[in-house]
Amino acid sequence: MTRYADVRALLGDPRLSCDPSRPGYPAFRPDQPPPARGYLPSMDAPEHTALRRIVMRSALVTDVERMRPAIERHTDELLDELALLPQPVDLVERFSLALPVRVICELFGVPLHDRAVFEECAAVIASRSASGAQVADAYASLTGYLGRLVQAKDEEPGDDLLSQLVAQHVRTGHITREQVVGLGLPLLTGGHATTAHQITLAVTALLRHPDQRAALLAAEPESVPRAVDELLRHLTVVHFGLRRVATADLTVGRTVIRAGDGVVLALQSANRDPEIFPDPDRLDLTRTTGATRGTRAHVAFGYGAHRCPGQALARAELEIALPALLRRLPGLRLAVPFDHIAFDEDSLLHGVRELPVTWQQHAPGGAEQNRNRR
Repeated sequence: MTRYADVRALLGDPRLSCDPSRPGYPAFRPDQPPPARGYLPSMDAPEHTALRRIVMRSALVTDVERMRPAIERHTDELLDELALLPQPVDLVERFSLALPVRVICELFGVPLHDRAVFEECAAVIASRSASGAQVADAYASLTGYLGRLVQAKDEEPGDDLLSQLVAQHVRTGHITREQVVGLGLPLLTGGHATTAHQITLAVTALLRHPDQRAALLAAEPESVPRAVDELLRHLTVVHFGLRRVATADLTVGRTVIRAGDGVVLALQSANRDPEIFPDPDRLDLTRTTGATRGTRAHVAFGYGAHRCPGQALARAELEIALPALLRRLPGLRLAVPFDHIAFDEDSLLHGVRELPVTWQQHAPGGAEQNRNRR
């Protein structure tokens, strides 16, 4: 399904199931292993409803504003380090990936030196060329790691999301440690990779559209969220389609979907639907159109019961990181021709493997002045 109206309607239809064990489910690979027990994205109501409610009441959603100073701190530290490196610099390694990894580690209470554990496993899970056995091994490694981490948080809690889930829901008997692991898996793996790709793609697009780059730099703080939503719409990173299987017959437009039919919902196509977004292929950070819902009509985070619970955190990272990067690195530009950029053709997510960039050296004291502008 590629039309906006159809995609949005079906994402909110309970007759479509996320359970990959159902016959007819359009799996990414024929040998795709079953998800871990309690894996939130693969669950249907009512079990999904109960567990999602717990996530939506957690710090991941409710305390994002409180996390903004930490995001700003990580952004400044990374830009300080980046500004001292010899140019050109790979922006993916040094900033786009490093920032969301640091943020997700702080949120979950994961030691930063353990980042390789979930970075490597997440890369295998998202790889189109990985075998089912390799994906199963990656899930097993992550499940084991998270299980040990949850146990550690139970024995010695900290000020982090996992400790909160254990204290408020495991010790009270609402959920088990195993369910906390199932909740943590998609948040830990998806919570950094998608944001990292979005930062890199956004920078690439802004460097190719100097007028839009200038618009973001000139934007008042209250206008930055609208600009970020336009970048999310224009550069939708989920290119593999959200997968569902029909549990009953239904009709969408003129299409009859039978029980057992697999359904692939193309978010990137829905976000370029000209019936909703006039001149949809144009990047316009001042865009106000999009049905009656403004720029947030886009479905980059999905829609309905499975809408991404980490969207507020992702938006906060983008709203802070993009203006700061452009201000701290004046004259930022690609260090290679655009057609030499290495896009990641193996991943289920649209992204860039490496982005070599260069910039002008700013005058002493410029870093502090740029921070103050925020």
